Amino acid sequence: MAWDEWEQLKNDAAERKAAHTRLNSASANGGGSTPTTGSGGPDLLITDTPWTGAARVAEELRTSTDNGLTELKKSDDASAAVPRASTARPR
Repeated sequence: MAWDEWEQLKNDAAERKAAHTRLNSASANGGGSTPTTGSGGPDLLITDTPWTGAARVAEELRTSTDNGLTELKKSDDASAAVPRASTARPR
């Protein structure tokens, strides 16, 4: 492979990558324009969607699991402090 061909392949790959990550329109202030106003204000509105509901449930599950593990550790620590009775049977 000739050096020029290698350079061309690298340039082509860089152009393809840039084409996938390029924003075709974004204002400098961070907001996009809306078709009706063209104002450049925020164009995304987050509402209570199934994803936000799922995130809320996941957070509740994480909190519940953390609390359960804390209680289990406390119980285990308390259990370790109690002297154990012998489990051997007399003969």
